[in-house]
Amino acid sequence: MRPLVEKLCKGKRHNERLFSVEQARKALANSCKRLGFINESDEPTFTHRSLRRMFITRAIERGVDVKVIAEWQGHKDGGKLILQTYSYVNPVHSNRMALLMSDGEPANVIPMPKAEIPA
Repeated sequence: MRPLVEKLCKGKRHNERLFSVEQARKALANSCKRLGFINESDEPTFTHRSLRRMFITRAIERGVDVKVIAEWQGHKDGGKLILQTYSYVNPVHSNRMALLMSDGEPANVIPMPKAEIPA
């Protein structure tokens, strides 16, 4: 995988796309067909939007800040669209979030040193 990414990056600026959306769409469609992931209309089951949706959902479930996800997706709204679109809750994720509301400190909290308040 790494040599492919290096090959795609060669000669490109840090903010330049590695490939066009159409190239990605075609590659994903071909992969779906080879793997048998096609629906009754002979269309690929997964699209680039499916992968985007899965990535955002997983990031939310893992506790990534919505504002950060919005930045990663190129949104300028601070996460509003992400929250409107992905506000459904996976039951497993919901149960895990409920555990965070217990009396003790959750496992994902990093204690911060107390700041000295200048006199």
